[in-house]
Amino acid sequence: GDHEMALEVNEWRVDVLVDLIGLIHGNRHNVMHFRPSPVQAVMVYAATTGSPSIDLFLSDRIATPPDLFRSSFTENALLVPPSHFVNNQRGLIPPPSQDQ
Repeated sequence: GDHEMALEVNEWRVDVLVDLIGLIHGNRHNVMHFRPSPVQAVMVYAATTGSPSIDLFLSDRIATPPDLFRSSFTENALLVPPSHFVNNQRGLIPPPSQDQ
């Protein structure tokens, strides 16, 4: 269960535990409630977990503007430049020609 997993993570002496799934179906987020790691973070969708067990929210200034953290998040922000979303910034389909 979650408690057993938390004990195992603690035995591994994990310094920073990062949840990459969030609160979707099948998650193991409850492991974080046992504080198995001194620093706990999430890197998921652009919304707070609302969990007091999470210390940091990894995001970027585009997906999660800093003002949003101050007003709406329970976690502290750890913002990475320029964006943590994979994107090559190129369109997949060329723009239409003048004839189209």
